[in-house]
Amino acid sequence: PAQEVRICIASGKTLSNQNRLKMKEDLFFRSSEQMIDAFRDAPQSIYSTREIADKVESYDLLPGTRNKYFLPSFDPPDGSTSEEYLDKTCEEGLLRRYGAEPSAEARERLAFEVDAFRKECLLNGWDDIGLTLRHADKIRAFEAQRKAAHPYFFA
Repeated sequence: PAQEVRICIASGKTLSNQNRLKMKEDLFFRSSEQMIDAFRDAPQSIYSTREIADKVESYDLLPGTRNKYFLPSFDPPDGSTSEEYLDKTCEEGLLRRYGAEPSAEARERLAFEVDAFRKECLLNGWDDIGLTLRHADKIRAFEAQRKAAHPYFFA
């Protein structure tokens, strides 16, 4: 799965490494019936969750994005395309990690991991932090507005 690959890349491990970080097996969206069953000993939590969900309004975190998914784009600092920048950055990392002449095995492993990364379209996720920092003032203002309007969410 894409998330497993992303964790491996971030932690410098391979999918075959038994000591790597792994996703939990039970990480998925549950149906209403499954949630009711899971919380059968605390039925009030189901009612409270529904009450909160009913009170949540639509919001416009960034101008023009009301009720839309927002995925950041990545603009490489050197003006290259995302694909070119990924290749360049990976090559630099390969040389830094394995020296001036990486083995064929290291190059094959890199090609495998980069291919998986590309197939799952994770390139655009690189700039999540940069996007957050660029819009930090708007995010803080939005959070302050939400806190003032709905203090019970922050209690």
